[in-house]
Amino acid sequence: MRGVMATVGLALLGTAAAQGGCGGEAGSPSWVKPGVFRGTLGGQAVALELGPRDDGEAARYFYDRFGVNIRLKQGRAGTALLLREEVWTLAGTKVTGCLRLERAGAGLRGSWSSPDGRTTLPVSLAPLDVTRLPLNLPDSPGLRRL
Repeated sequence: MRGVMATVGLALLGTAAAQGGCGGEAGSPSWVKPGVFRGTLGGQAVALELGPRDDGEAARYFYDRFGVNIRLKQGRAGTALLLREEVWTLAGTKVTGCLRLERAGAGLRGSWSSPDGRTTLPVSLAPLDVTRLPLNLPDSPGLRRL
C-alpha cells in the first residue's frame, strides 16, 4: 500500500512540476490552433508561434527588440491556454514566466506573470497573415523585368 501511495504522490508531484508553478494541467484547450500572432506583452512588441514544429516544440515567442526564441510549454486551465516560459541555464531548465491566454475574437488576450506571481503584465495578440507581409527582396535586373 505504501508503494502505491508513493507512486500516486510522485505522479501528482510530476504533474505540478510539469507546469512549473504556472498551474493547470497538461494539454491545450480545444480552441487552440496552429498560427503566428503579433502584438504586445507589457508594451513591448512580441511575436508568438503556436503549433507543432519540426523540432518538437509546441510554442515559442520572442520580443522584436531582442529576436531570441523563448521556449513555451503548453498547458491549460479550463478554457485558458497556459504557456510556461522556459530558458536553459547551466543548472538546467528554468521557468521564467507564465502566459495565460484566452481567445478574443481571432486574437488572444491575457497576461504574463513572473513565476513568483509578483509581476503581471497585459498581453494582446492578433493573428498574423503572412501572405499580406511585403516582400523585402534585393534589387536585381531579373526582378525588375517582372
